[in-house]
Amino acid sequence: MYKRTIDYWHEYSGRRENFDAVLPSSLPQRQQILDQIDNVAVLLKTQHSSEGGEIAGDFYHMAYIRDQYGVSRGFLALGYFQEAKEILNFYWKIWQKFGVLHNAQAIGIPGIFHIHENDEVEQTGYLIIQAFDYLRKTNDVDFVKMIMPMLKWAWDVQKRNLIRYMLPFNGDETYVAGGILSRTALNDGSAESTLLFLQGGQLLLPFMSRYKLWNKDSIRIDERLRQDVAGHYAENFIQDGKIITNNPKRMSIEEMPGFRHGVCTSGIWHGVVYTKKDKSGNYLCPKCYAERKVYSPIERKTYYLPSIALTPVFIGSAIVSNEVLQHNLELVKNNYLKTGQVSSRTDNNTVIGYEYGFFLYSLVKQGDPLADKVFADAMSAVDESGAWVEYYKDGNPKGCRYRPWESAINIEAIIEYALSKKQ
Repeated sequence: MYKRTIDYWHEYSGRRENFDAVLPSSLPQRQQILDQIDNVAVLLKTQHSSEGGEIAGDFYHMAYIRDQYGVSRGFLALGYFQEAKEILNFYWKIWQKFGVLHNAQAIGIPGIFHIHENDEVEQTGYLIIQAFDYLRKTNDVDFVKMIMPMLKWAWDVQKRNLIRYMLPFNGDETYVAGGILSRTALNDGSAESTLLFLQGGQLLLPFMSRYKLWNKDSIRIDERLRQDVAGHYAENFIQDGKIITNNPKRMSIEEMPGFRHGVCTSGIWHGVVYTKKDKSGNYLCPKCYAERKVYSPIERKTYYLPSIALTPVFIGSAIVSNEVLQHNLELVKNNYLKTGQVSSRTDNNTVIGYEYGFFLYSLVKQGDPLADKVFADAMSAVDESGAWVEYYKDGNPKGCRYRPWESAINIEAIIEYALSKKQ
């Protein structure tokens, strides 16, 4: 058993990109980077099932689509193309059987889903982009053609959630789950969900046209829709040169659906259940709704989370102009230099674990010398297991440890940083 285990890990490590040969010999902290690459490679594999699904950490024993997008990015950056393919194939098998995917799917128990608010958006955008990330690295056209019915479903369900050219938030979105963005804003327009829709369509529709996987008229209609959404993106989500996080104008309280599956907004935790909207726009679980308590109307305000502005660069979107991207990056940099933290909000001392990677990735793409300092901060946040965690509060780890999503994104950014030193 011992020999089989050693052989297994040697085979796995042997398939990884040979970073020892690729990274410049003069790179500062070269050995620490190589060690961290190994740490994350092991972290990802130890939480990757034989079925292809990856759990989201020791708290979360299911395969979350958003989290697995980041894991796929990490696998691809490390050279583990087969593992990235296995994640997509995991979805494909479930979708073939049930015709739907939700926020998270059980591993080994088909048909068990974790259903959150607005599951038809955000994660579906990530799913499409993930497939084309894999295609770009491998040129495995046949596989992407095979799973196209699933990708088309992921595109179509987003379309029916478009209101005033905006998509809402998924209920298990990190900023919401972390208490940085109010759950009452879930039906607002989401800059991130809408951006993922646009990027996914930009990748999906030409592929379908090229390989004649859908009729021309339908592709043309959808491309016109995509262009309409793109044409309204700036007026919906850019104010005073800043990319705002949400837009309350997507839907009035009266237009919001009567029921949704998710978390009670009373502030009392009764699990993830079906909730009913009251007259004030609060979604209440059966227990709280039965109490007939009168809640104040939900706050209809616009939030600005600086790190949202880093998403377009990370997913390779050109929807937002370079001028706006640069302005927003400067705002993130100024906040970082002022507070010493890569925080989602200037008035919040909670850092999302993957924000190190998003920030570093953008700085590297811009050739910004501040990347050296952010790289050092990202490396200093690694814990004793060689992982990044879900959140950091006042610089201390918080939430789920040994996290695949954060660790995969951060290691990809660090690899990009290290490779940039060759130039």
